[in-house]
Amino acid sequence: MIERCPICAYSLRGLPAVHRCPECGLECDSNAIVFKEPRTAWACLASLTAGILLWRTLAEFAAMGRPWDWSASAAPVAFVAVLIWWLTRKRHIIIVTPRYLHIHGRSSTPESFAIEDIGDAHWSFVTGTVSISDRLGNEIIRLPSRFLAAPWRSRRMVIELKKLL
Repeated sequence: MIERCPICAYSLRGLPAVHRCPECGLECDSNAIVFKEPRTAWACLASLTAGILLWRTLAEFAAMGRPWDWSASAAPVAFVAVLIWWLTRKRHIIIVTPRYLHIHGRSSTPESFAIEDIGDAHWSFVTGTVSISDRLGNEIIRLPSRFLAAPWRSRRMVIELKKLL
């Protein structure tokens, strides 16, 4: 069972198997499978490196008795700013439940598709894209390979979705 809402991280303990999140209204299910764009390992290494660079720059200025000089420390500050943006940005989230497919991208409007409206799902080995079509064969959504940051995540999502079709 999912212990926290995949969108807002609200605690779902004590709620029935099928329910809506009290915080954001997402329909949650105990059988839901959540696919999230991961935080990559380089982000942890980058934050450590940025911290060391920023600390070293500040220590050098303090040792010289000089005030803060933005021109000398622009690179570490820019690096920290980009790192903060990367760690706090919205991630792609795909939730597969027995009733719905929820796709939450970086845009403000999530998309939801009823499982009974989905006809087929395909994963391309060559491009890594996921194509989901309706019962008439019309493509309703195409997810690029970078949507979940790894081709095997996209492939696993298609496998789980096909189990429900």
